[in-house]
Amino acid sequence: MYGKLNLRELVNFYDYGIAGSEKHATAVNAMMGEELGVSMMLQYFKNMGEQIEAHPGGCNQSTQKGHRLDKWLVQKKPDGVLLYQVEIKNWSAHSIGGTRAAKEWGPDKWTEYRKKVWGRRFKPDGVLRDLKARKVLTPMKPPPEFEQAVIEPVICFWEGMHPKGESKVFFDVPVTGEKFDKLFVFSMSNFVHQLIAGGTDFLDVDMPDAAARKIWIEKLFCTEAA
Repeated sequence: MYGKLNLRELVNFYDYGIAGSEKHATAVNAMMGEELGVSMMLQYFKNMGEQIEAHPGGCNQSTQKGHRLDKWLVQKKPDGVLLYQVEIKNWSAHSIGGTRAAKEWGPDKWTEYRKKVWGRRFKPDGVLRDLKARKVLTPMKPPPEFEQAVIEPVICFWEGMHPKGESKVFFDVPVTGEKFDKLFVFSMSNFVHQLIAGGTDFLDVDMPDAAARKIWIEKLFCTEAA
């Protein structure tokens, strides 16, 4: 393991946008990178009893100018291999047009919030509004060892969202006019709130790039004189 995620502080930063965090979202997101979403997804699947691993290879179309996604997740089954091609967006309360949640909210307010966020990210017909997110529906070329695998697209958002305002972590919605007939959606915020409600405040994660960046920051900048 490369460290722990403080789940309550993640919620404070990404969902509540607490005072003092406003100017740091871009830098923090750059440090966390796609590892935040990958670690969350792997932990979720582990909790669900699913054996899924992150593939080290790039998730792309094997062309110089084609689309590139963030990660392949591999699930080996008795009847074959399932590949998830994953795009990760750490958009949060700090994002342009983002909505801050509040600690005192009850279930009804959270339902309203998740529906509102869904409407901001998806059109009424289920189409992703943002072109950078919509590229997840472009088929990627699978790793050579998994050329016969079934491939499914996953868009992983930080934000809590659901078309009906539910607190589901991982679900699918139908899509039309694409190479895929459904899109899986993963909400990191929904997952973190689920973990906290179950009594988990810290999550062990493998985030080597984020850990290395943290070490370099500590080497380059210190708050006390040597």
